Amino acid sequence: MGLGTLGDTYVDRILGEYIPLNEANTPIEELLTDESDQLLYALLVEMRASRFARGQYDIQSVLDGAMNANSGDVDVDATYRTETVALDELATGDEWVRFDLDFVTDEIDLRFDAAINVALAKDLSSEDVVQYGTNDSPVVGIPASTSWIWLSAQQGTGGANVRLEAWSDN
Repeated sequence: MGLGTLGDTYVDRILGEYIPLNEANTPIEELLTDESDQLLYALLVEMRASRFARGQYDIQSVLDGAMNANSGDVDVDATYRTETVALDELATGDEWVRFDLDFVTDEIDLRFDAAINVALAKDLSSEDVVQYGTNDSPVVGIPASTSWIWLSAQQGTGGANVRLEAWSDN
């Protein structure tokens, strides 16, 4: 028996992870009879889990923060942040330094004195990591729509000094 309107499909198997099934119809199953509603419910569950992972348990304070961030006068100045940091060599995989920029950046510049690894997603898997050699510095104008950046020195470097600059025109 499938969850969605189409029966036992790939979407039904994905939805099975989010919508509980039992012998008797649960209130969720009764409310979510349409496959689109079921997919929306699954997205909301994922968003809630992501919010909890960031330590934001109270939805009202999250919504209030979002409303306050968008109210008031329009900021005509760009948001800018710069920081210089000494990075440890990436040896065990735990040496990543995560920077919270406190805003969503449009572009990032990096200046460094040894080979580094850069990631703009918290997955830190090999396909999400960009490696820059010493001769690549400076790297300017990296397009990025993120409020986080992860940096580490590559193995064999003994560490690196990095100057990070990030800004947003919004």
